[in-house]
Amino acid sequence: MIQKAQYTNQNFSDKFFEDAMMRNKEFSDCIFDNSDFAGCEMDTVSFLRCSFVDCRFNGAIIQNCAFLSCIFRFANLFAVTISHTKFTGSNFLLADFTCPTIENCDFSYCDLRQKDFSKMSLTDIKFTETDLSECKFENGTYACNFQNANTNGLSFKNSDIRNSQIDGIPVENTCFDHTKIDLEQAIILSRALGAEFTP
Repeated sequence: MIQKAQYTNQNFSDKFFEDAMMRNKEFSDCIFDNSDFAGCEMDTVSFLRCSFVDCRFNGAIIQNCAFLSCIFRFANLFAVTISHTKFTGSNFLLADFTCPTIENCDFSYCDLRQKDFSKMSLTDIKFTETDLSECKFENGTYACNFQNANTNGLSFKNSDIRNSQIDGIPVENTCFDHTKIDLEQAIILSRALGAEFTP
């Protein structure tokens, strides 16, 4: 089905890529709506302005890929494994992001509202300028870049966020109940709340 190295303005809706292997491909302005990528393995594949509405990625393995300004609305990413991949500017509104395994990924400028990343250990994940409103990062360990993210209604309850970058977030609307933070973060929080930090 996918023979060429590059595709532009193609419609792949309602296709089955289940358990397929995709490598060294480039897709621009393509539509994959309602397609099945369950168990698919992707390596060094790039997608630019592609649509994955209502797609299934259950158990897929994605590494060294790029999904730039893509749409994942209503997509099912249950138990997906993702590493060294960029999702810059992508929209995950109403997508199911349950039980993912994520490492060394870039979700900058994404829409990840109302996602639950609780009970996870996330390292080297970029959420810069990302909409994380009403997300849950509870009971886990997170060493991520949250700079200037929208964290209104987000909860870090019972988590360890030491080594995360949190400058520029709306701390007054973010839950830090029983959250472990480092000294630099304590200074950022106190200044954001108008307090004067004295070590």
